[in-house]
Amino acid sequence: MMKGLVRDAKVDDAQAICEIYNPVVRQTTISFEEQEVGVEEMKSRIERISHSHTWIVYEVDGEVLGYAYASQWRGRPAYRYSVESAIYISDGLQGKGVGRLLYESLISRLKESGFKLIVGVVAGENPRSELLHEAMGFEKVGTFKNAGFKFGHWIDVTFYQKSLL
Repeated sequence: MMKGLVRDAKVDDAQAICEIYNPVVRQTTISFEEQEVGVEEMKSRIERISHSHTWIVYEVDGEVLGYAYASQWRGRPAYRYSVESAIYISDGLQGKGVGRLLYESLISRLKESGFKLIVGVVAGENPRSELLHEAMGFEKVGTFKNAGFKFGHWIDVTFYQKSLL
């Protein structure tokens, strides 16, 4: 793996994050978004999520090559200690340890912030994500069949959980 650092995301990272995320939106069922996300919308997401949760990036020589965040799991107050995680890596860097590094940092920050449960959501056929979640100690807890519809077909969604208690 390249020598880099994990740091808090800034709104100035929005363009680089869009460059990582939008090909996923356009070309895969990993994300259920169907339209690319603009830079201003991504800035808004970074601000909103960072205000109450965690958003981090992996950077090498000033270039953002991956990111991860945890956002609110559900809207009701009793869920306030549970989060949903997301992680995206630049194309070609999957399987090189960047995801593990981001997840380790994200989990550590979430523990420090007092969160107790992380929910990982894997859409469609994404064996690398499944392996990463399992390697990070997540437990597979169930699959919703035909939960999403993209590119003309139905897609299953598998849920993983990791207790921080």
